[in-house]
Amino acid sequence: MDRAPSIFISHGAPSVLTETGPWQLALEMIGRDISPRAVVVMSAHWRSRTGFDVGFQPQFDTIHDFSGFSDSLQQFKYPAKGHQDLAQQCVDLLNGAAFSSSLDLSRGLDHGSFVPLHFMWPKADVPVVPVAISAKATPQDVFRVGEILAPLRQDGVLVLGSGGMVHNLGSIEWQKPSDSSPDTWAAEFEDWVIKALSDRDFSALCDFRDVAPHGKEAHPTWEHFAPLVFAAGAASAWDEELQELYRGWAFGNLSMSCVGFGVEHLN
Repeated sequence: MDRAPSIFISHGAPSVLTETGPWQLALEMIGRDISPRAVVVMSAHWRSRTGFDVGFQPQFDTIHDFSGFSDSLQQFKYPAKGHQDLAQQCVDLLNGAAFSSSLDLSRGLDHGSFVPLHFMWPKADVPVVPVAISAKATPQDVFRVGEILAPLRQDGVLVLGSGGMVHNLGSIEWQKPSDSSPDTWAAEFEDWVIKALSDRDFSALCDFRDVAPHGKEAHPTWEHFAPLVFAAGAASAWDEELQELYRGWAFGNLSMSCVGFGVEHLN
């Protein structure tokens, strides 16, 4: 089996579920062209105080971890199946590398996971293994977790990080048209991130808040950047070129951009 890709998705606001546009089409294309045996996903919306925990349910509950959106979003279900053996393998790999991890049997999928998965595999026919962000982790820790789980890609497991390349809710302009130009500071930060990924400067990527232009403004808190670091870690073992799968913005400075490693055939 060919090595599965490592992909990062900026998942935007939950309202993307009821919209159509180029971002949705880009994710649909990924799902049409890639058929992994499972997906290991790190979402910005699962942080655990106990470590890099790993989720399993025979069929995941859908967590509606948002408010202020339409009732239809509160009713949305994505009935993804779990993969117990793969989830336990992830726990074992992480514990074996001295990262605290345990199997979580109670938590469903948050919108950081089910939103992109819905567009990529709308039939919910690809098993899902969610991995938490340890609340005590540094970016270097998250990168290392990606490295530890990277060998799973050789067995057809797609690694997915879901967050936001630029994510500052305090600066969002909710009434700004989606086709308008992004704020200068946001564009400059994202350009820096794309270059760091293209240059495989993973050390700088992990130090982004100190070395990137507008790093602290782009991410006042860093949980939406952590999944990108995770996906980069999962790509670090191979000489894979970065592929820009989608570049775009919403609400002035909310990045919707998506990138991947090992997905050359999508372009």
